[in-house]
Amino acid sequence: MAYSLPNMFVVLITVHFTYHILTVIFSKKQRVSMQMANNRLDDLRCIQHKTLAEQKEFITIKKPKRAGTFKWRWAMIPQFILTMVIYITLFRAYFYVFDYFHIDLVLWQAILYIMVVPLLLNLLLEKFKVQKGDLSVFFKKYKKKSNGGENNDS
Repeated sequence: MAYSLPNMFVVLITVHFTYHILTVIFSKKQRVSMQMANNRLDDLRCIQHKTLAEQKEFITIKKPKRAGTFKWRWAMIPQFILTMVIYITLFRAYFYVFDYFHIDLVLWQAILYIMVVPLLLNLLLEKFKVQKGDLSVFFKKYKKKSNGGENNDS
């Protein structure tokens, strides 16, 4: 089978999202930390006038600093190899499915797939409160939650 460019795009995107979803499903620690961060971000988004400390907290949670946090460990090598094996296995499996069902996409179908599938997956992940911040956040209307002693002045 010849790997066409549209099929390659679709398979690469599908492999990436499959790996991400499998990681979220099977890693409870990562899933819980994502849920806690998203809940705190939602709380901060509901505050109309944030103090400087709240703004800093929002930015820190949204984009944590990673500079200077890299530490070499020998355990990274097997972890990297395992990730590569999973990616290659998924890649080969999806191309086997495409070959078996004789799927040959054209470029406009691949572009449509690349645009629509991430939005649908974010809706699915939002049900489990593990979605990452995407553009759909800007389309939501955040209302103030009644927390009793909420700080309304900045």
